[in-house]
This record gives sequence, C-alpha cells and structure tokens, in this order.
Amino acid sequence: MADIDRIIEELLGSRRISEGAAFSGHSYHDQPIIERGSDLRVRMEQRERERAARRQRDAQRRRQRARTKAPTPDKHERLDDWLLSRDFVQGRSDSSAFERSRRQEPQPERIREMRALERGGAVARLAYGSGSSAALFVQQAKLMADYEDDYEFYGGFSQYYPTYAAMTDHQLRGYFSWRSGVRAGHMEPAPLSFAFVYVYELLAGIGVEPGRAGFEALRAFGDAYRAADEANGAKLSGYLRRWLRDYAIYHEMPDLLATRPHDELGTSVIVLLRAEHALLRRHGLEPRIANEAARGDMPTEQQLFCALGATSTYHICEARLAKDEEALVTHVACDVFEALVAHCAKRRKSDYVEGVFGYATELPYTMFSAAIFSEETPHRDCEVRVSDLERYTCAGGRWRRLRACEASARSPELAVALHAVDRELREQLD
Repeated sequence: MADIDRIIEELLGSRRISEGAAFSGHSYHDQPIIERGSDLRVRMEQRERERAARRQRDAQRRRQRARTKAPTPDKHERLDDWLLSRDFVQGRSDSSAFERSRRQEPQPERIREMRALERGGAVARLAYGSGSSAALFVQQAKLMADYEDDYEFYGGFSQYYPTYAAMTDHQLRGYFSWRSGVRAGHMEPAPLSFAFVYVYELLAGIGVEPGRAGFEALRAFGDAYRAADEANGAKLSGYLRRWLRDYAIYHEMPDLLATRPHDELGTSVIVLLRAEHALLRRHGLEPRIANEAARGDMPTEQQLFCALGATSTYHICEARLAKDEEALVTHVACDVFEALVAHCAKRRKSDYVEGVFGYATELPYTMFSAAIFSEETPHRDCEVRVSDLERYTCAGGRWRRLRACEASARSPELAVALHAVDRELREQLD
C-alpha cells in the first residue's frame, strides 16, 4: 500500500489534507483532487485483487491439466483444432504454441548436421537471395539429397527466396516428408514456398541428373503441382517457364526449346538485314552498325519477297494480284525495297531495316533470375545459338544475350510501302 500512498502524494503534493478535515477546511477546488485520490486507491486495490484471483485460477488449471495429462483445454477435442484456434502462426516464431509443443522432440541427426552448416556460415548475416545464402542452400541440399522423412506436418510456410535456413525444424521435417512423397510419385498440395525450394533443388541437380533428365523433371513437376493446386501452380508456372528456358541454355540444349512466334519473325528480319547489307555494299557503302547475323550472300528475289510479306502487317503475298502476277509483284516489291534502302542511306541517320525493326543488342544476362542458384565452378566458355535472332555467350562465367534486332511484331510502316506497290500495280494493269 506504500506505492498507492506515494502515488496519491505525488498527485496531491502540498495540497493533501487529513481525512478528518476532508470536508471542513478544504476549498471548493480541492475536493475533486481528494476524491480522485480516493478513487485511485480503490481502483488499484480492486485491480490487485483481480490479478491475484487470476493467478490462482491459472495455477489451479495447470495443476488440473498435469493430473489428467490432457494436451488441450477441455473445450477442444483434438490437438490440431486447438493449434488452429490458438496463437499458431506460419513462419519461424519461438513464441507460438505449436513450436513450444514440438521443442522437446528429438531432431534427426541429419537435420542437426544441416543446422551446424548454418552456424558455420553465420546464417544470421546472410540476406535471402544473396550469393552467400544461395551457396549455403546448395551445400545443405547436397547433404540432404537422399534424406527421407515420414512426419505429420501441420501448418504452412511462406517466405520470399525460401531456403532451408528460413524454416523451423518442424517445417523442415514437413518439407522433406512432402518431398519424399513427390519423389515416390505422390503429389500432395503443399505451400508454394515448398514448391519453390523443390525447384531450386532441381536447378542445382539435387535428386536428378543435370541435363535432359533435369529439364524433364522440372517440366513434369510444374505440371503435377499445378494439377494438385491450380492457384499456386499458376504462380509457379510464371517463373518456371523462364527457368526452363534458362536451364536448356545453361546446359547447352537449345533443341529442347519450342519455337516462339517472334523467333519466326526474327528469321524473316534477318533475311531483310542480309539483303540490306548486300545492297549497301553493292553501292559502295557500309552498314552504319555491324551485325553478325546479316553476314551472307544476297537473298533471292523470292526469299526477299517472302520476308517482306512475313514482316509486314499487310499480307502482300496473299493478295489476289500477287497470286495472278507473282513474278511482276515480286520484282517490283524488291525494287521498292532497294530504293528505300538507298534513300535511308543518304537521307537518314539509320539504315532502313534497323530503323523499322530496331538495332542489334548485346547485354549482360543473369541465369535463373529470381531463383536461389549458385555455381561451385564457373560455367565453361560457350556460345548457344537459340535461333538466327537470338544467341547466348558465356565467357569467364559471365553470360551475355545477343539479339539481331528488337523485332517483336510485324511492321505497319513496311505495310504502307507494300500496300502502295499493290495499289499502283493494280492501277497500271487496269
């Protein structure tokens, strides 16, 4: 009660009076302060009694649970119902009721070895997605490559750049149990972060032979996971399409890549580039920008005409006049193309085809962007040609992407010229 008296003393200060003189010698303005002090004493005494009663009830409840050895309160019939209704949280939280219930369970020896790698690598200082965390992940993945578990897992796991280090021991055992089922051909719905970790393992060659077998395993896993969980599978597929392409290029297997629509467009643009460079040199000029993809002989008129039709929004090759007077339309269209090339060489700062479809680009490229990926040794120097439009080179472990042009769609500008050819010829031929 000394604390209560001290608080009241601080509130009243020199204005405190005796209880006997509370309503005799005080002024009108003192009474609210005195009443406030009295109320405070009563409230604090009441609060202390309530706290004591609450502690007594809690102690009695704990003694009753210890006698009956019940894992949950009486109103809950199952452990998992209790976990879901209490303060269970997803993620690594030592304060959760579920973690407290699992803390005393013995860890498998292999998981203890894996945790030792984290302590050796000062995992607390590793940023998720960094090169250091990726190297640690690959090191742990190799240690756990053949590990299997059969563990009943409750809860979830959600993490950007998910790794083993981001999981609790409970989540780790849940992941490895789920992975054991996946490897046995039993795909069960699982947190999206589990699926990402499994993909990271396949990218690192864990559990599969790198190369064609790894490519097929990645594709099969994506299909199976999407069938088991359509929503999360769709999210994974957005990343997996890019990683599958990178995987084929990284392992120098471009034949596994399907042809894309703009690859066919790029092939036709390359024909135009070859024709343009050949025409410039025929007139004693040099292209303003060198382009290795444009090396080669001058295409035939038929090849050039087909390329013009394939890169223009006006389908001149399918026009009635082109079918009736194919040789004439082909020859005139190629002559007009040559005139446009000569005009741009003299009047513009860019050559004609580059001005319409963009220039060749060579930029650094990051393999498996947004994935946890680490190399023990740099990739050997190589060149991977995906198409005439696109190729990748690796030198000193650094990748670069080269594109012969920036074409991604047919050109309406070229269509204006070809449509004019068709119209003028129709008028001349009546």
